[in-house]
Amino acid sequence: MHPRFEELSAHLHATRAALKTAVDAVPIAARRHVPPAGGWSVAGVVHHLSVVESVVAKVLGAQIEASRAGGLGPERETGPVLPTIDGGWVVDRERKIAAPKNLEPPVDVTFEAAWAGLEQSRAALLQVAREADGLAIGEVVFPHPVAGPLNGYEWLAFVGHHETRHAAQIREIAAAVRP
Repeated sequence: MHPRFEELSAHLHATRAALKTAVDAVPIAARRHVPPAGGWSVAGVVHHLSVVESVVAKVLGAQIEASRAGGLGPERETGPVLPTIDGGWVVDRERKIAAPKNLEPPVDVTFEAAWAGLEQSRAALLQVAREADGLAIGEVVFPHPVAGPLNGYEWLAFVGHHETRHAAQIREIAAAVRP
């Protein structure tokens, strides 16, 4: 595996582990409760994460495939990419970012269905990454609705940063729904 993909795989694994820790701190019976101040339940947050990750996997996969057909070459750089990526805008919970309607969770989503969807979306994203391993995906660029153009490495990092943001949200929800 190319060092950059190893680095991003480790990032995705670590952020998923942190998300799971945040979720596990919420009693199972409380994971569908919406905080008194409103917003999403833990199940809703997890559903949102799975939808976003699924969209990223699908679009990134298509963009990489189109770039590959257009002659995308091998990755020649081996240095780390995470230190070059600004994820602060994503993880900053003080900065409010409204999700588009199509990325909002349904009110009746169950935690079990949401988590199963999240596991499926991660499998799809990792499959895209495995198929792109060794390619110069820093040259594959398409826009994020808030951040503007992101390259393939930035999109993979974004998924992890997005989970970090929402793990913090889950910790906030846990404090609000405690009996």
